[in-house]
Amino acid sequence: MRKRYFETPFIPAQIDAFFTCLFTEIVAKCAGTSWSSKETLITVSDPKALPGDFKGSKPIKGDKFGHRIAFPAAWLNLEFSKEGYFQIPADESGERKPPRSLTESVSEALRPHVDAGFLSNKKAAEIFGLSEQQLARKLRKEGTTLGKLLADLKRNRAEELLKEGDHSVTRVAEMLGYSDATSFAHAFKGWTGIPPSKIKKDI
Repeated sequence: MRKRYFETPFIPAQIDAFFTCLFTEIVAKCAGTSWSSKETLITVSDPKALPGDFKGSKPIKGDKFGHRIAFPAAWLNLEFSKEGYFQIPADESGERKPPRSLTESVSEALRPHVDAGFLSNKKAAEIFGLSEQQLARKLRKEGTTLGKLLADLKRNRAEELLKEGDHSVTRVAEMLGYSDATSFAHAFKGWTGIPPSKIKKDI
């Protein structure tokens, strides 16, 4: 049995609802103009976990075996149109975005945890669901390290907190997991070339 690195923050009903939404969307895309909520029966462990009028249908409560989607067998013979379905999403300028890199994904996943106390390499890897060695190896292929990512995240968050003006240097140091303001000031100056107190004075 594989070791589980962290506990999921989602309750089973939410997970069930997520996959219900995912698979229902796939069925709807495949059915195209033939889609009809009246011909579709969606069963989920807790209907309250879904929007009240989900896809025009009213999901019913199922059992412990999770979600089920019933639809006409004739839909299986429909020709699936790939047009506009497998395209990379466009940004506001209309340009297609390239696939997200692992570096971007890791940074986004860790950002909410930066000012929740000391965030070590090991803890960061656990949050992302990998061992420290696995994550380090994957990031190395993209030319970066977990240590650099964490330093960038801490620097950016430190600058945000200091510029907000609501926190002292000592408090920011505590939020970012430093043992004292001196250690934080040393790290901050290494990142930016200036002491954190300078940021506070310039506000």
